[in-house]
Amino acid sequence: MDKEFIRTFGLKIPQNHYLVLGDNHAMSQDSRFFGPIPQANLQGAPSLILWPPGDRWGFPNQKPYPLFTFPRLIVWGLASLIGLVWWLFRHHSRTKPVFKKLG
Repeated sequence: MDKEFIRTFGLKIPQNHYLVLGDNHAMSQDSRFFGPIPQANLQGAPSLILWPPGDRWGFPNQKPYPLFTFPRLIVWGLASLIGLVWWLFRHHSRTKPVFKKLG
């Protein structure tokens, strides 16, 4: 999109389309490159709605994501196991004497 064109003529988002921006403006391939995204192409659920202001503004009234799911338990279980093994290894290497007593 041309910056000067937008400053001169503005930006119009068609009905049932969204302007989608990435969090890393230098590397994101988002609506600045592809234009407005049709609603049918969107997947997922929003965490916060900022635009347009009105009755839908703010945190959406939707069922929260469950805290404990099988995939989450697997990931956190593996992370905990790796952390425990690392801690045991470090603890053992710190408490092991450098020199053995002779005699």
